[in-house]
Formats: sequence, structure tokens, C-alpha cells
Amino acid sequence: MKNKLTTIFFVMILVIPFLIFFTWNKVISGNQPLQILGPVVETDNGKEFHKIGDFEFIDQDSNRVSMVDAGSKILVANFFFTACPSICPEMTNQLSRVQNSLLDEDDVVIFSFTVDPERDTPEILASYADNYDIDPKIWHLLTGDKKSIYMVARNQFLLPVIEGDGGKEDFIHSELLVLVDQEKQIRGFYDGTDEKEVDRLMNDIYRLKKQKVK
Repeated sequence: MKNKLTTIFFVMILVIPFLIFFTWNKVISGNQPLQILGPVVETDNGKEFHKIGDFEFIDQDSNRVSMVDAGSKILVANFFFTACPSICPEMTNQLSRVQNSLLDEDDVVIFSFTVDPERDTPEILASYADNYDIDPKIWHLLTGDKKSIYMVARNQFLLPVIEGDGGKEDFIHSELLVLVDQEKQIRGFYDGTDEKEVDRLMNDIYRLKKQKVK
């Protein structure tokens, strides 16, 4: 009995500090600011991190939508097309989870840009939105000039895709979701087909809401 108690005592001495460290590390890491991603650029105000510039496209309700409409909201963006048979339906299903977590919120918006704008007219996007119960107050499906959309994908949202000119043979296909903060800075890339990655995205949205953006 004495040997058993001694063993338990020593196990507790070894395990308890580890549990304290693990718990504290989780708390600290959860409170750490999200990293700002992208290149540092020279501006009139000195060096700043890359920010998403303005653009204007048409959404599923034929409304003009720009970054100005996003205001000081947190933004989640992705690039898809309605006829996609592979990753896009799963991305849309995962983004539906994000949307449903935001139904009572007014400080987050979702922009989904079609990479096949010649086919994905506002009418096609509206039908797609109906199929996935997309709420237009939260989630805008955007179409417009192909070269402009592809420039936004590569130069603004910094998607790691091969270079192109937005011409007839150019095509972007990415599973990545992009998280942009209230100051239009990129804070994360996430695999939009992976449930755990999208859970991480939703957690990071919550973290951005709590932390003060510099």
C-alpha cells in the first residue's frame, strides 16, 4: 500500500506541472494576435503591410459590391465557380457553416468570386445561392470582368496560383479561404474543403473580433 501511494505521489509530481504548462500555453496562444500576412509595402505613411485594395463587382442580386461595402467588417473570401464538380461544392458547404455561425452578427461578410464569370451571370449565381440557402446580407457571390477578378485573386488576395493574364486560357482553381481583418490586412489562409481548417477559421474570426487591430 505504501509503495502504491509513493508511486501515485511521484506520478502526480511529474504530471501536474505538465498539465499546468499545457493549459497555460493554450490560454496564452489563444490570446496571441493573429499574424499579418503578405509583403510589407512602402506608403506615404511609411512601411505598411499589404492591404486589400478596392474593387467593384456585381452580386447575385445584381447589386454593385466593393470593398467599401465591407467597411470595417471582417471579410472571408474565396474563388469558385458554380459548375465546379469537385472542390467548390464542399467549399460552399463549409462556408455555409461559417454563415450559419454569423446569422446574429453584423461585423463579418463573405465574398465568393466566380472564376468563370462568362457563365456565372447574376441569374446563375442567384439560383446557386437559393440552392445553398445563402443569405445576401452576409454572403455575396460576385461576378464581373474576368481579368479584373483574376487580378484581384492574384494581386489583392495573394492566392498562390500560377501567373496568368485573365485571358481565355487562364484559369484559377483554389480551395483556399482568405481571412481579412477590419483594416483590410490578410490574417490567414485555410483549406475550405477541410472541416477542421474551417473550424480554425471560425475560431480566428472570433479572435479577430476580440483583439484590437493595429
